[in-house]
Amino acid sequence: MKTIRRLALWAALLTKRLLRRPVFPILLLCAPLLSGAMAIAARQESGVITVALVCDTDEPEAQRSAERLLRADSLVRCTAYETEDDARAAVESGDADAAWIFRDGAAEELERFVSGRRTRGMVTVVEREDNVYLLLARELLAAAVYPEASHALFRDHLIRALGVPEDAGDEVFAQYYSVQVMEQPIIVFSTTNGAVRESVPGYLVTPVRGLLALLLMLTGLASCLYAYRDAERGAFLRLGAPRRRFLPLLSHLCALVPVALAVYGALCAAGLLTAPLREAGLLLLYCLSVAAFCELLRKLCRSETRLGALIPVLLAAMLTLCPVFWEIEALAPAGRLFPPYYYLYGVGSARYVRALALYTAAAAALAAALPERDGS
Repeated sequence: MKTIRRLALWAALLTKRLLRRPVFPILLLCAPLLSGAMAIAARQESGVITVALVCDTDEPEAQRSAERLLRADSLVRCTAYETEDDARAAVESGDADAAWIFRDGAAEELERFVSGRRTRGMVTVVEREDNVYLLLARELLAAAVYPEASHALFRDHLIRALGVPEDAGDEVFAQYYSVQVMEQPIIVFSTTNGAVRESVPGYLVTPVRGLLALLLMLTGLASCLYAYRDAERGAFLRLGAPRRRFLPLLSHLCALVPVALAVYGALCAAGLLTAPLREAGLLLLYCLSVAAFCELLRKLCRSETRLGALIPVLLAAMLTLCPVFWEIEALAPAGRLFPPYYYLYGVGSARYVRALALYTAAAAALAAALPERDGS
């Protein structure tokens, strides 16, 4: 019990000492600022593809389809234009990548489509050039028009196969169409450990977790730089060699835990927590892995100058090799060298949590085995 109290006292003193240095309050503020900035950006209009949308017809089929496109939260940003000429001009000037123009006679075109006759379609698509992004954008257009085509096909089937009078009111067809056979949703988003997500975060918010993981890595590396200075000043020479050997690791953890608390709050505010208790444990394990990795790196570099020059390279490598913005299977072997790789995959997979624990133990053992630069 006395040992635990002494360890807690050392941890409190080391944390207080670190927080008095300017860089650590800045790192603490970075977590909420980053998640807040990304959340604000996600609420703004954004998209990879910009589409000029024109719907100057009064037909409800076209209006409902256009409304779905304007409300859609996706990589395609649809902007309403008053006339077809304005939309075409936007494409020609480069203000829009494509123009989707809903024609008059949408209901008639749908009837021709479901009966197998030739049709001009509901929408005129104008593009400067065809590419993969516009191909994906047209999938969104098809999804927006599909409910109207499905309803028209269902109506045609009732008339032809079941003998429902063609002049029956729209409310009759709508009543049959609205019957739900299944109450369960067809698609459910969940992680590999079975945690169901009620909603999927916007694509601009998704990289927040990876960027916050790199922020914790930067915190650990900054603690390493201070550890070099402590060694040069002989700050802990009064301690015996065995205790002094593990003091930098404790110092890294004391730097990481306050930032990790800020990171946890930022993840919660961004709506990225799937299982709060599990993620709290995973974040603590990640802090241990970062501390072990940084201590191993500190002993390998053996110089504040070398480690300082290596920090930008390491962060750039982790940004590329770990699944922060993208997942590249060919780079996975190199990504396994860094803790963020296991942490980001561990959010949805218990297998990677176990791998992170093994990684932490291996890194800590290697760091303990290496001598200090003074040979102690």
